[in-house]
Amino acid sequence: MNLETAGKIWECSLILGRYLIKQSYFNKIELANKNVLELGCGTGILSIILGKQGCNVLATDLPQVEALCEQNISKNNIASQVKFKILDWNQSKHKTDCLIDKKQIDILVASDPIYNQKTFDSFFAQLKILYEVIPNKPILYLAHKYRHDEFDKILEDKIEETELWFKKVDSEHLDDLWKSQQCVVYKIGKF
Repeated sequence: MNLETAGKIWECSLILGRYLIKQSYFNKIELANKNVLELGCGTGILSIILGKQGCNVLATDLPQVEALCEQNISKNNIASQVKFKILDWNQSKHKTDCLIDKKQIDILVASDPIYNQKTFDSFFAQLKILYEVIPNKPILYLAHKYRHDEFDKILEDKIEETELWFKKVDSEHLDDLWKSQQCVVYKIGKF
């Protein structure tokens, strides 16, 4: 099975996990018992990190990732906190609505989900659907590896086109060990 990008642990997953733990430690956000939806979970590392913090996590990705992610969830003894479900960002609103099943989602997370124009379009189309079907409009914490200023400009334009607000997290709030990895973290929400 060829997992391509989904079979690798990306630094931004670890950085975003550490950032959220740090924010929780300083009472900036609450993680314990929160319902989290991860978009494009890959190996499941970020979902596992959040599950270990007491979150109830729905890790989502394409079907080819399911076996690897579920294996990692099982090896980390976190199956009671983290569940995997297939979510293709190109699927219909009805399928997304059935996946969410009117569950309360408190936090959305995504780590390095966008790396080309096709993924930009499908990610934001799915994000728009999620904000239509999730009643409480949770904050999305999105992390990506800094590539170049043009990439960030395209990302920020796409966020605004989707009628969302964003705030780039100051790198001073990221863990010192990870600053050299040039990870960018955004807080994104619905107006």
